[in-house]
Amino acid sequence: MKGLILKDLYNAMTQGKVLLFMVVIFGVCFANAAEGTLIIMCTIYAAVLVINNMALDEMCAWETFALTMPVTRRQLALSKYVISVIYAFGGTLLGAIMTVVLRAAGFGGGGAPLGSILVITGVGMAISALFIAVLIPVNFKFGIQKGRFVLLSIAALIGGGGVLLSGSRGTRIMAAIGTFGEINGMLAALIAAAAVAVILVVSFGISVKIMEKKEF
Repeated sequence: MKGLILKDLYNAMTQGKVLLFMVVIFGVCFANAAEGTLIIMCTIYAAVLVINNMALDEMCAWETFALTMPVTRRQLALSKYVISVIYAFGGTLLGAIMTVVLRAAGFGGGGAPLGSILVITGVGMAISALFIAVLIPVNFKFGIQKGRFVLLSIAALIGGGGVLLSGSRGTRIMAAIGTFGEINGMLAALIAAAAVAVILVVSFGISVKIMEKKEF
């Protein structure tokens, strides 16, 4: 299992220049956005990086080779979830650091309370969990190409939801979320973490069943 995770981390490191470029782009584009936006974007982007790992695996028929070693199908599936969570937490940490740096430099959305930022971070983690929970089983079942269509569909739904939330009703909803975060920031973070855990456990069970029936 450790070797499977290290392999994916190494693959991510080989894309270092692209990752650095995307981080700079996020920093420039969201420097003056509402605080928490940058955290959400970095979290989601980092989580979706697992799809790049799966694409590389598919190109070199990695799963077929891996099953010749003392590795089970369950471990192959689990490794993708573990690496996705590592990516997501890494993206969250990076986004938080960049937010603090931008705030110190005079950018940002006006100094949002810590509770609100915690809630927004929880939302970002939940969205990244949705990407992971849907895309990993789909890619195991249908392959990377069809999985990309699912990714675009989810992105379109999220974008449409963002447009809907940009109106007056959405403003009231976001204000209510911010108020809840200010009062119960830790509770909100725990609720988000619990939701993420449930989503990922269900998705992992589906992925294991797919892998057990898959022919290589």
